[in-house]
Amino acid sequence: MPEEAQVWISSRKCKKGKSYHLRWLDPSTGRMKSRKAGTDRKRADRKAALLERELDEGTFRLVRKAGWSQFVEDHVAKILGRRNAVEAARTLKEFGEVCKVTGPRFVTFSTIERYVAHLRREDDQKRANSVATINKKLRYLRAAFNMAVKRGYAKANPMDGWRWDREDEKAIRIVSDVEEIAILNAAEAAYGFRWWAFIHVALHTGARRGELLSLSWDYVNIEDALVTFTATKGKKDRVVPLDSDTVQVLRRLQAQTLQEDGPFIGMGTMVERRWQRIVNDAGVKHCTLHDLRRTFVTRLIRAGVALPTVQMLVGHSTIQTTLRHYNLVSENDKREGIEKLRKAAIG
Repeated sequence: MPEEAQVWISSRKCKKGKSYHLRWLDPSTGRMKSRKAGTDRKRADRKAALLERELDEGTFRLVRKAGWSQFVEDHVAKILGRRNAVEAARTLKEFGEVCKVTGPRFVTFSTIERYVAHLRREDDQKRANSVATINKKLRYLRAAFNMAVKRGYAKANPMDGWRWDREDEKAIRIVSDVEEIAILNAAEAAYGFRWWAFIHVALHTGARRGELLSLSWDYVNIEDALVTFTATKGKKDRVVPLDSDTVQVLRRLQAQTLQEDGPFIGMGTMVERRWQRIVNDAGVKHCTLHDLRRTFVTRLIRAGVALPTVQMLVGHSTIQTTLRHYNLVSENDKREGIEKLRKAAIG
């Protein structure tokens, strides 16, 4: 090879004749590196040319060798939030089994396409996954491969350039006033005042389930009517003012749970199962815990609160997320808006 070459090919005797290795100077560490290139000289030359081009362009990355299961375990262990970690682990395990993936560095764009084709397939045993479900699984994959690149498990994200299918916009599930009363009554009857307070605070602060379950009394300022959520999705503390009713609820709860670290700490066990019993007892259908947060956002918007203020109160990372609620609410309220305009014109 020419004198200015950055990659050298060395050979060793083996049972099949010769085995070739690439040797080069790693620009990030300044140390010599070596990699097997097989027993075919032409293939070794092609690999050397590719490596040299990557070194010239500054795009070379030394990829760590790791099996798929090892990578999944490493990635899931660093995900915040138990529910997200469980969903990510389930998706990545399914992806590995369906596509027979041996390691993250071997995944290509076509591997992702095969997985999506599998998700879209429908047979006698199961229905095809919806567009929303497929996109959700792909978001977990994209996040995993972003981390794979950052941690040196892969050179590039195989999902770069992926074209996402459009999802049909679904109406946001809002808890009505009648449903709220029914849910609160069912919660207190089944599990006592603490569960009643949990639902009330969720409806009046817009807090996520994890934010409430990890809330410490140290971050509840009853005197100033403020609460600070620290275990947020965006990893930024969020301060939310409390109305007088919620202050009274927390004051009563503090007196009853004086020995606890927080108003709802320790309630995490079987939350989903208990919530399902509550909504069933209340006769409320198709309602999740997260719908309490959506209800809070929608009520703020309908009350005329400025969208940037709503965004700050609920901790949306972008105003577009808040606008989604606004657009759907305004769609639902078109008839009411036209009626108000008519009355104003009449005088």
